[in-house]
Formats: sequence, C-alpha cells, structure tokens
Amino acid sequence: YGSLVINGMKTSNPLTGESEYMSGALLACKASGMENSMGSGSPLTNKVIKVTEFTGSDDYETMIANGIMPFGKNDDDNLVCIRAMTTYQSDNLALNERSCVREALFMERDFRAAYSRKIGTNDAPDESDIKGILIARAEEWYKSGLITKNDKQEDVFNIRVRFDADKTYVEYDRFLRTPNNFIFGTSNNLLYKSEE
Repeated sequence: YGSLVINGMKTSNPLTGESEYMSGALLACKASGMENSMGSGSPLTNKVIKVTEFTGSDDYETMIANGIMPFGKNDDDNLVCIRAMTTYQSDNLALNERSCVREALFMERDFRAAYSRKIGTNDAPDESDIKGILIARAEEWYKSGLITKNDKQEDVFNIRVRFDADKTYVEYDRFLRTPNNFIFGTSNNLLYKSEE
C-alpha cells in the first residue's frame, strides 16, 4: 500500500540560499526519509517538514477522500503532513493509515526472522514452539508500542497453527496501535440553579 503526494514545495537551496520549487516527487522522498528515521509505529501526520511553503492544492478533504497524502499548514501555522495515509480506500484504518501498515509489515518480518532458524531443519513440527516464538515476539511488539492488548490482556490471540508437508501456516489476531488523528470534545452546557 503506497502513498501518493501531489503537493510541491519551495525550499531554500543549501548552497545558494535561494528559494526554489521542488516537485511532489521530491517532497515524497523527503517525507519518506523522515518517516524511515522514526519508529515503525510513529505516524508522519502533523510532523513538521522543513520547507518554506507547499505548492498545489490545499483542498485537504478532497485529497484525503481520493487517497492523496496532503501537506499544508496545521492549526499552529506549521508546515506539516496533514494526514499520513495510503492510497488504499476503505473503512479499514489498518490499511488506510501509513503507520498501521508500517507496523504490520515490520511485525510480519520480525516474526518470520524469529522463526527462520527452523527453516531448512528436519525438526518435527511443534505447535507449542511456534506459539512460544510468536508470543515472545508479541511481547516485544507491545513494549515497542506497536500493538494494544485485548480485554484478556493478550498481545496476540486466536492463534491457529497448521502443518502441510513442508509448509507451516500460522494465523493469529492482534490489535494494531493506531495514531491519535482526531480529538472530539462534547460540552454539556448547563445553567446554574441553586439548590435552595
């Protein structure tokens, strides 16, 4: 699941100090570099991008609705990524939100790397060993802020292991940690009346 950037940017040339225009492709490279220097679960949303201005559309709602990652000014007048999202369009935040996709990809690679010592061996299939590896990795994912425990305080749950000749299938559920993208407040406005 990729992301599409259409905003351009103006930035200062480090050699001359002159302001120059750079395309959306270069902004995407800049954003990708920033994102890769952050933790897997850290969203790019509302992170300051070091540019002098963004060019192109500022119709953020339309951009978001069409799977385009918008850049612009936030409420504090900082130049930021308005919403780090993928081009995938659905009601599934796990596929729409870039940080969720990055978390999931990281954890899949991490589990495969932890289990890879079994590949190429003639060990008998052992479901408890596989579950033990998964649960140990999930504890680390939780400590790293990548997942949220379920109501039973399990990091991963509904673990299913199946063996088929030289293939092992592991399926499980987990709750991805989602970023805080919105704040909704409700005020209950009352009129004071004394108790007497």
